Amino acid sequence: MENLSPEVLMFPITSLPFILNSRPELQEGFLLDFEIRPGWIVYNPNVVTVLSCNQMFQPVYELEPIWSSDEQLFRIKSTDDLEDLRVMLSKPIVFCATRRQECEAMINGFDTDFVILLDPKHPNVAVQIQKVVDRVEERLKSGQKFCLKTHFSDLLEGSTLAKFKSFVYWFNCEFYITNHCRPNQFLSTNHWLFWCAVFPVFIMASLPYRIARKACIYDEEITLQIRLKLTFCPETVLVLHFYCVDKPLPGRYLTNEKLFIERECSSTELKNLVCFDAKKLRKHERCSFRLKRIKHKLISLLEVVRKNKAK
Repeated sequence: MENLSPEVLMFPITSLPFILNSRPELQEGFLLDFEIRPGWIVYNPNVVTVLSCNQMFQPVYELEPIWSSDEQLFRIKSTDDLEDLRVMLSKPIVFCATRRQECEAMINGFDTDFVILLDPKHPNVAVQIQKVVDRVEERLKSGQKFCLKTHFSDLLEGSTLAKFKSFVYWFNCEFYITNHCRPNQFLSTNHWLFWCAVFPVFIMASLPYRIARKACIYDEEITLQIRLKLTFCPETVLVLHFYCVDKPLPGRYLTNEKLFIERECSSTELKNLVCFDAKKLRKHERCSFRLKRIKHKLISLLEVVRKNKAK
């Protein structure tokens, strides 16, 4: 891990203004609203490439036809498409991963968004991006149907402390490149306890689907070998998106607007929210600790939920 790039920044989405102040080369790519709401981050796809379905981001121009943000998927069917892919991946790349923490209380859980910023000009990052493009070109020339999944979810899950792994999940940490379609998420799931509970569905649907896809489509995964550097503005107010009963799709704050309740949180709680090793955040421990404020807000939210259920 020592040879991995330390230049891949990870920060809360509300710290984006702070990051842009220190990265003038990115400032022309973003226009930020003062209010944290869906679409408050307007970006220029001619300057930056946002590989995210998170609805906090909104493009100012029409996106390239090869890219579907809702599916986080590139459709590459020709050499022209491949060239468009090269151009998009040569710009600064922005991911928006959602950390979901599930609870056993009346509040089912909450989501927090983190931006991961990749600089394709960094030699180590450039090598990995070139590897992805070369693999796509190879499969395209073979004439075979393929689907390439590129992700860094293992890195986020591996960095999460063991005591949190049973109820903390990371979403939207990947993108797909295909000339056909991405795998069906439901039929491809490998939770065998689930399939034991619905064994007839596995026999009649999932098993035939897996056999047919393996015979017709070449599926491959590439894990980005990066090292994240967690940073944030100490004065930043984090936004937690709480949900009750129904689990909304991560990052779909406009589509599932009625399922989320937003609450603010001090950035000094970031160590607990990310659940990374405390040593990585030692330099920010000078910030004041406002746990009482958060506890008060959570209690207030519980009271609102109880009143709604009583009605």
